[in-house]
Amino acid sequence: MFKKILKFGALLILVFVVLGAIGKGISKNNGKDNPPESSQQAETESATETESKTPPPASPQKQSPQQSVQQPAPSKKASPSKGIIIGIEYAVSGQDAAAFGKLGIAAIKPLPEAINWSKMQPNLAGPVNYAVADQFVKEYQNAGFRELVMGLRTLSHAEDNQATYGKDRPVPKPEYADEYAAWVRGVVERYDKDGANDMPGLKYQVRYYEIEVEFSSYTPEPVDDYLGQLKIAYAAAHEAYPDVLIAPSAFLALTAFDANPSASHYEKAFAAMSIPDKHHNLADMRKILDHPELFDRLNFHELGDPVMIERTVEWLTYETGKRGYAKPIIISDTVPTPFTSYGRATSCTGPFLGIVVYPAKES
Repeated sequence: MFKKILKFGALLILVFVVLGAIGKGISKNNGKDNPPESSQQAETESATETESKTPPPASPQKQSPQQSVQQPAPSKKASPSKGIIIGIEYAVSGQDAAAFGKLGIAAIKPLPEAINWSKMQPNLAGPVNYAVADQFVKEYQNAGFRELVMGLRTLSHAEDNQATYGKDRPVPKPEYADEYAAWVRGVVERYDKDGANDMPGLKYQVRYYEIEVEFSSYTPEPVDDYLGQLKIAYAAAHEAYPDVLIAPSAFLALTAFDANPSASHYEKAFAAMSIPDKHHNLADMRKILDHPELFDRLNFHELGDPVMIERTVEWLTYETGKRGYAKPIIISDTVPTPFTSYGRATSCTGPFLGIVVYPAKES
């Protein structure tokens, strides 16, 4: 319910925490966390440049008539590593991109529901319609945003999914795996700025993509099904653009860290989470973390107090450290201390009531 409000244009802060502080280093894609040299975004403290123990698998080299992706033109070189990129969400149709550009913020995230697969290609026999996605990219790049995060959803909500595939389930049915891969590949290719099949007028590469958007009721299928989808999307995206940065559906651990649990108490803390959404638990999240070859960035949502960002990073550091790797982090959905989350904050009776979140307490 909380996110349904956002469909009508409410804004939250979007933060990419590109950290060398998680574990003892960051992933092999370290240098890629920076916009092209033409970017004028504010610089922050440099991140540690250490190679991850689990680099992504090699992707096939894709040639274009103009140039090879493996040998980009000088204009595509990244600047030295920076620590934090800050952005806003959501970009929705009808907003004044130029007005948001005056904020001087580097990144923005379009509303994923507006550009999901079922809306871009409602008929598998027909072409992909990039008009809405192109509008977002063009308007916000022209307004000065150097980074966009694209949430690649297979559908928005069951009631408005008119596609003939995967109805009522975000993961495509197995018989449509090739079509799904083609859609992901096509989107990433259109915005990679390699000179082949790019959007006309593209200024900068779009590097950040989420495969689905939140590991909750928004990605409700069993974790093994989702991992199959993530595997397909990761391979397709890297085939189109080897330097793309893929994040899995964002973990949501609201209330798990209220008591600042130690590592030995994580299982108990997650089991005691007082949230209405029970689609995924700690075991499911750990299954995703078991497969670092399927993502380039860790991803979580923080819809409570900012102190929980540090506690969540500590948890992820613990989990990835046990598995022998470390990756930078995207916090792809957050809000500054709402006190009430997961539902309505304006009523004490009726459906979809919010829950009180740290540091607030029930009276």
